[in-house]
Amino acid sequence: MRHRRLLVALAFALPAACTADSPSDDPATGGADALEWRATPTPDLDDLEVAVGSKAFPEQEILGWIAVEALRAAGADVQPEIGLGGTVVAREAELAGLVDMYWEYTGTGWVELLQQTGPSTDPEELYDEVREVDREENDIAWLEPAPANNGYSLVAAESTLEALDVQTVEDAVGLLADEEEQVSLCVSRESGFIDDPSGLLRLQSTYDVTIPASRITPADRNELVSLVEDGVFCTFAQVVLTSPLLVDASVEQLEDPEGAFIVHNPSMTVRVDVLDGHPDVEDVFEEIAPLLTDEQLRELNARVEEDDDDPREVARDWLVDEGLAT
Repeated sequence: MRHRRLLVALAFALPAACTADSPSDDPATGGADALEWRATPTPDLDDLEVAVGSKAFPEQEILGWIAVEALRAAGADVQPEIGLGGTVVAREAELAGLVDMYWEYTGTGWVELLQQTGPSTDPEELYDEVREVDREENDIAWLEPAPANNGYSLVAAESTLEALDVQTVEDAVGLLADEEEQVSLCVSRESGFIDDPSGLLRLQSTYDVTIPASRITPADRNELVSLVEDGVFCTFAQVVLTSPLLVDASVEQLEDPEGAFIVHNPSMTVRVDVLDGHPDVEDVFEEIAPLLTDEQLRELNARVEEDDDDPREVARDWLVDEGLAT
């Protein structure tokens, strides 16, 4: 079984992967309960055997199962390798041919995987750059990205923004760096924002300022939005834009015209040899990607993170609800 070979290969080739990072067994039996693809044109994938991976956190597992169930619905024989681990584990598995595709984020691809600097602040230009470099250097194709952005942003209560006359990230950073202002930035303890090169470090370098440590308050991720809604202890809060905490939240996202935060649009990455042999794979994700907005991923993430629903069932429900499969 390819699944067992992958687990063995990961154990020896990828020491960063621990037992908790290993993908779970396929809950389906050879795709016997596969959905039926309804979107047009109908792809021809009956002779495709493919392994689909994902990283090991809820959003990635949902996206991974969306890919598994969509490709099965279109006729492919799919081996799910959902929940492989972190970025390095998933990427190395793809480069080694242990998985054939997984969803990656454009910002992650450019900065972490390709080790490039100076990413474009325009999402389309960033995607074009990532796609070109990764295909040329690693034979990895990036399919059409979704509009959802898994990147960082700052939010605040509308009343706070009005009182401080703040509209943009630059406005907020200026206040945070001003010793005379009594404002604060709450950040997630779990996100690693403070040490992330794409987080606080990039925020400060973009505007060439230093935000005093006394202005930065680490908080539990699940409390960030409620704290900034109150506006007492947290003037601004750092969030991830696809977080389920933003569903029905009474906060406003600050505009980011200078690109202080790198865009992280999800895009299905595929080994070029697989895509060349089965170009209809691209047709499947051309139907899926445009529907994955911030709002959609927040709601899907909420079902898993807050309602404790199974990621696979969430993915299947979504494909049916969107009319892509039955």
